[in-house]
Amino acid sequence: MGETQLLNGFKNLLGAVMAGASIAALGVGGQVAQTAAGLMMMGSPIGGLSGARIAQQIDAKLLRLLILAFSFLMALFLLQILAVTLLSTFNLKRTPHRSPLMKFIAVLTLLFAPCVAFAQTSPSTLARVAQSGVLRVCTPGDYKPFSFQRAPGEFEGLDVDMMGSLAGTLNARPEFVKTTWANLLPDFVAGKCDIAAGGISVSLERQKQAYFSAPYMVNGKTPITRCEDIAKYQTIAAIDLPNVRVITNPSGSNERFARAKLSHAQLTIHSDNLTIFDELIKGKADVFVTEAAEAIVQSKAHPELCAVNPDKPLQYAEMGYLLPNGDDVFRNFVDQWLHLSKANGDYAQLSAKWLGK
Repeated sequence: MGETQLLNGFKNLLGAVMAGASIAALGVGGQVAQTAAGLMMMGSPIGGLSGARIAQQIDAKLLRLLILAFSFLMALFLLQILAVTLLSTFNLKRTPHRSPLMKFIAVLTLLFAPCVAFAQTSPSTLARVAQSGVLRVCTPGDYKPFSFQRAPGEFEGLDVDMMGSLAGTLNARPEFVKTTWANLLPDFVAGKCDIAAGGISVSLERQKQAYFSAPYMVNGKTPITRCEDIAKYQTIAAIDLPNVRVITNPSGSNERFARAKLSHAQLTIHSDNLTIFDELIKGKADVFVTEAAEAIVQSKAHPELCAVNPDKPLQYAEMGYLLPNGDDVFRNFVDQWLHLSKANGDYAQLSAKWLGK
């Protein structure tokens, strides 16, 4: 057998296998698309199929795709072994005019490298939560009205109720994992929880390591101060002065805002977000710039304090939920749940409960 005949025969064999695998992939892919569309229809208010059931059925179809991808990769691996065996049998030396065969195999392997990554991808958080019956939620628990720890293991707030709603769609229960603002992202990236909530501002820095859900609230930076001083601190320029004592909590968007926008003021980092308002009341600090929602709630809880123009924040901000990076299945589910919660009035009812509006 000549080398040219060997090369052509090997290419034809490989082409046949690839064609067969492509046809099979298209067939299974079409079935998955049709099934997913049908499940989404059944999952609508008309069909009434639960989120957990959708997750299980879609996950079954994805498993078939993984099996197909694995089988195809095994076929490629066996073909490479066959090629090496043939080269050894016919004692084909590696000369410049014979190298295209090995190049062809190498390029083919690189082309299908993404299949290996796809086959090794861990199951979606959606399927794991539905199977385990537990939704793990990281939260600092010190940010009213979003998440506040009343006692060890006991949390309350808008986001606490929202996480209960999300878990319910998956026939699961929420399990809150206490963290701090400094450790929020490291804990989340380390896999200690499935989602993070509790008044988390959307930021590009956090986005580098995790997904965000669609924003559920626009909640810009707002000063809170003693009511007798409210006229003094209407703008950033009025606050960013050497004689103004600014206080902030560490490691979150409040500290970043203070360091970026209020660099000329006297800045104090106060580690306890729950007692920071007492510092204002006692006169140990003049201004705390936080989210409008917190400023409003705390001004109601402390009559001595007033939120400064909460309807006209100093800086635009959004709030969302942290989600595992790269998990599009879970992110799409959370976004759809959030959309429906707003559309059917569930979110508005919870917001009124905790924000009073």
